[in-house]
Amino acid sequence: MLVDFQKKYGLFPDGIIGKKTATKIKEVFGLTDIQTAYFLGQGSVETSDFKLKRENGRYSETQLKKYFSYYKNRPEEAQQDAYNEVVIFNKVYADKNRSKNLALGNTQIGDGYKFRGNSAGQTTGRYNHQVVANKVKDQSIMDNPDNLWKNYYLESFDIYLKDKKVYPLMTDISRKTSDLITSKVNGPAKVHAEKRYERTQHYYKLLTK
Repeated sequence: MLVDFQKKYGLFPDGIIGKKTATKIKEVFGLTDIQTAYFLGQGSVETSDFKLKRENGRYSETQLKKYFSYYKNRPEEAQQDAYNEVVIFNKVYADKNRSKNLALGNTQIGDGYKFRGNSAGQTTGRYNHQVVANKVKDQSIMDNPDNLWKNYYLESFDIYLKDKKVYPLMTDISRKTSDLITSKVNGPAKVHAEKRYERTQHYYKLLTK
């Protein structure tokens, strides 16, 4: 969690992103001000200001049809599955129900729920969890994904952005660039795009004032 990062680097563990914490994140991950602003802007929206550990899947029927193409095409299942996060994640995140370019490596029964959104960047899918596990040399993540948020809350998001080559796309603070980054982090739905841009602007001002 964020407080663990703060404790590790001798910062006041209040779980809040102030200038000292933002600057330390920039330093630890070797980022520019712009990259750090996007890291924090996207992460804060993904996790309700870095408080969320795992993805909450208690979606209503309306939300399911709004956010997931699987349920847009199967409205009767949206009514049936509403608020049942185990069933929801095992359907929407299963590779067999996704296009090849959006595959997450979820090929085994139960992978969708097991590898649902996790940590600061809401790392999702067997493949993305494995990338982090390999990078930090901790395969326990694959048996118990909760070890990701417990031990690599911020680090996992940095690893994801590097693996997907998202950092080089962070060239300026603009709505166009923000929407591009949102599509890489959140997918084609680009949920809360306006809020992500606003949060990115906030953190950039915090870092550079």
